[in-house]
Amino acid sequence: MLWCVRREIWENRSIYVAPLAVAGLALVACVISVAGLPQRLRAAAGLDALQQLEILEKPFDMAGLLIMGVTFLVALFYCLDALYGERQDRSILF
Repeated sequence: MLWCVRREIWENRSIYVAPLAVAGLALVACVISVAGLPQRLRAAAGLDALQQLEILEKPFDMAGLLIMGVTFLVALFYCLDALYGERQDRSILF
């Protein structure tokens, strides 16, 4: 089983490369977003606690959502490719 997983990862590098690339991009975006954090804290000082929390965590929520979305798309295309490959070599009966 371990070698089957290794072979799949070796043949389909996009399984881990695409989410890592998006995670790196999200990390850079979050670091840039932290640069404006003092201004957002001053602007949110007059709001209640729930609105302050929403303003502060919005960039980080979007980063997680973006990474999960890309991972979902990669998994979808990987599954479609696997089904198509099995159909071509007739190892699965449609």
